[in-house]
Amino acid sequence: MTTSHVLIVGGGPAGLTLALELTRAGLGVRIIDAAPQRPDSESRAIGLHPRSIEAFARNGAAASFLDAGMTLRAANFYSSGKRMLRIGLEGGADQPYPFSLLVQQGKSERFLIERLRACGVEIERPVALDAFAQTETGTTAVLRRADGRLEEARFDYIAGCDGAHSLVRRSLGVDFVGKSLEGRFATGDLAIDFPRAARWAEHEIHTLLQPGRFAIFGRLKDGNWRVVVDVTDRPEITADHVDVADLQHGFASFPEFDGVLRDPQWISTFRVSSRVAESLRKGRVFLLGDAAHIHSPESGQGMNAGVQDAINLAWKLAAVIEGAAAPILLDSYEAERLPIIRSIVRETEIAQKAISLDSPAKIALRDLAAASLGRSRFVQKRLSAAFSATAFHYRDSAIVDQYVQPFMDHLTAIAKGEPFRAIASHIAFRAAPAPGDWAPDATGLVAPDGDETSLHRMMANELRSIVLILGGDDPTQSDLARLSRLASALRAELGRLLSPRLITRTPFPGALHDSNGALHARYGGKYQCLFLVRPDGFIGFRSQPALAAPLRRYLADKLGVGRPVTALAPLAHGRAR
Repeated sequence: MTTSHVLIVGGGPAGLTLALELTRAGLGVRIIDAAPQRPDSESRAIGLHPRSIEAFARNGAAASFLDAGMTLRAANFYSSGKRMLRIGLEGGADQPYPFSLLVQQGKSERFLIERLRACGVEIERPVALDAFAQTETGTTAVLRRADGRLEEARFDYIAGCDGAHSLVRRSLGVDFVGKSLEGRFATGDLAIDFPRAARWAEHEIHTLLQPGRFAIFGRLKDGNWRVVVDVTDRPEITADHVDVADLQHGFASFPEFDGVLRDPQWISTFRVSSRVAESLRKGRVFLLGDAAHIHSPESGQGMNAGVQDAINLAWKLAAVIEGAAAPILLDSYEAERLPIIRSIVRETEIAQKAISLDSPAKIALRDLAAASLGRSRFVQKRLSAAFSATAFHYRDSAIVDQYVQPFMDHLTAIAKGEPFRAIASHIAFRAAPAPGDWAPDATGLVAPDGDETSLHRMMANELRSIVLILGGDDPTQSDLARLSRLASALRAELGRLLSPRLITRTPFPGALHDSNGALHARYGGKYQCLFLVRPDGFIGFRSQPALAAPLRRYLADKLGVGRPVTALAPLAHGRAR
């Protein structure tokens, strides 16, 4: 019987991302898939949003995506030939990747497979999960190979990333709550000849609307275009019986479309369903990606949500398996991800209904509202964040927290000559990113060896939570010496879980120099403070002043750090047999 820490069932983006993150953490994983690898061109998912690019930058896979992906600057919506709304998608300076990419899912999977292979793990295919069982201490799975041979293997945890028809989900008895939406669609990647090519910007997505139907197209990096057209009125079209003429016919309802389609690389059909698993975890088994949620492809949320599922779960599994945190930390996976997933599904259902309206009165109202609201900078910002999946956060999570010095403690600190903050410093800190927010980037950091870096570059290949200890705008040398001792103490005590970094406005031995003050300004660091940035790029904890005791309480109370737990035996070379 083979033994590994985690069995990952399903070799799509969610499963591959989870495998890569766990492997980088030194855990033993096996990832299986019952199907052969899909060709690069064969895929439905195509949008890769900023948070996913950031995740791939941290695990070393981003370069391939950036090279193959088409940057996306805007999304356009046309109603009866007239543009009613343009959503700008370029982010701000605090985003390391302020754009989305168009890249076929087949290529995305190949890039992740190559990176996983470089880490010493091969995806096993075709290998299917035949059955599994779990106890309080582990799980047992029966794996079936293509020749019918069975293998019984033991794992600490199982991750079901096996798609909308997930065997793992059905075996757990977890309901997939939702419905099938109206309509059938054809999609494909192909060349388009436009007599007026400049009319359709290449770095933008175009959605054409007519009463009761829509079409979408956007250019890929290889020169082909991804298209989606409504074929609801043609029941004879199926995945096995669809060709370029059917796609061209679908565009006939949109007179503003003047392109001639040719040379298809791949064509298929699909229906839209909107469903969410009622639970993402049962015991030692988790659900991720399409096994946990499916919805309209509008704005390309599906693959990205699955990647974020994996990024959220991976660091928690690693901390628990290594014995650095208590198993109760795993409860936060469902608690954090399920509300976001439900929100995504709800919003994509609304968007799908809005672009599929057939009532003239409702269409007129929609177009008027879109044209009017789209001119508002505030609305544009909200729409851009929703479209690019940068709006979600974990502020309501039970495992995020903060410490702000109470008024009486503030007075006591003044009397004792201990650290305290002024009102202006307190206001700046309260306006900074809150616990549960995404950690914005900041450039201009100079390492002790003189190399310039940024916050997000520091996070690359860092498997621990980073603790940012900010010295403030005008600290004394004794203040900085105390903060340096704090960083050293945390490193010695909790080094396998935390990576403390002292950051100062002026050069200080062993500290990062915030040469342009960008990080202090963005994080409200007028006075000394502390931020814990989780491995998934979100803020777990912050405090002002920067003190060890509140951080230790947070780690113990929220993450179970220091509670009695038994670390699982390490696996030689990532896997034991």
